[in-house]
Amino acid sequence: MDNETHELIRGLCRQERKAQQRMLQTYGDLVFAQVASIVGCQEDAEEVYQDVFVKAFRSIGTYDERRAPLAAWLSRIACHESLNYLRCRCLPVIPIDEKTSVRISGPKGRRFKSCHLDQKTAGNL
Repeated sequence: MDNETHELIRGLCRQERKAQQRMLQTYGDLVFAQVASIVGCQEDAEEVYQDVFVKAFRSIGTYDERRAPLAAWLSRIACHESLNYLRCRCLPVIPIDEKTSVRISGPKGRRFKSCHLDQKTAGNL
C-alpha cells in the first residue's frame, strides 16, 4: 500500500472530515457507478451510495490492507449494500377487491403463501 493510502486510512480511523472528503473524492465515482449498475435507478443508487460510505466510515477499523486494496474493500461493501437494498425492496402485491389477496415474493421471485384479508386490514398495510 502506498503512503498516501496509508495516511488516508489513518485519518479515517481518527474520523477526520478531510480524510472522509478525500475518500469520497477518490472513490466516489467508482462506487456510484457500481451501485447504479446493480440497483438500476439513479435515486435508489444515491441512497445506497450514502449507505456504502456510512458503512465504510464506521467499519474502517476492520479494514485489513493485507487482504485487499482499499478500492476492492469498498467495492465489496457497495455490492453487498446494493444487493441488500434490492432484497428489501420486495413489497407485497395487494390487489383491491372484496377479499384482498396478498402475495409476498421472496428472494429470486419465490412465492410465499397467499393470505386473504378483509378491506380494513388491507387498508392498514
